[in-house]
Amino acid sequence: MVTKLIAAFEITLKNGNIMKTLLILVVLLPGIRGIKAQKANEHPDTQLPPKQIFSADLNNDPVFNNVVLNRIHYPAKPASNAIYGRFYASFTIDDVGHIQQVSVLYPKMPTRVSKQYGFESEILAGFRRMPPLNPRLAGNYVLPIAFCFTHFGEGPNPIVPTNRLPREYNIGDRILLSEVKIFAESPSATRSLNGFPASRQIGQ
Repeated sequence: MVTKLIAAFEITLKNGNIMKTLLILVVLLPGIRGIKAQKANEHPDTQLPPKQIFSADLNNDPVFNNVVLNRIHYPAKPASNAIYGRFYASFTIDDVGHIQQVSVLYPKMPTRVSKQYGFESEILAGFRRMPPLNPRLAGNYVLPIAFCFTHFGEGPNPIVPTNRLPREYNIGDRILLSEVKIFAESPSATRSLNGFPASRQIGQ
């Protein structure tokens, strides 16, 4: 139908019949638009890389979220010294769902300092303890992990770290996930708080 109308349009245009040409255009345009819209919607996700299509799935995956919270713990030494901070862990999920290539992207600390606090080693150990995930979630990711500390001598609420990945830091093709929070707290009794250190953030 559309092909015939196009042919009629060309004939009337050559013959200079303006009114007939306009009438055919009124009929023709919705059909052309419909064809273009249909073609555009046949595979709406084909223009998006698979990692973008499924980027939200890992955030909403209950296995991943529960495992992260249960496998990554607040290191004992920072917890007993009111130390807190935010870390960005990079990892890859391979084609069979295994977590590989785990590292801490930011903040980068000297090896001696990193070992002293234990945040990085705890993150790496936590990822090693994770079970395989759904293979369709294969890709490269960055997970922000906030170690939040409640110091009852300073207030009743958890202190959330303020340090963040610098804007100029290039994470490449990695997908930035929603943050997870790991909590620890000071003693709540006034007597136990005597001599307890003030809270301190690292990784700024």
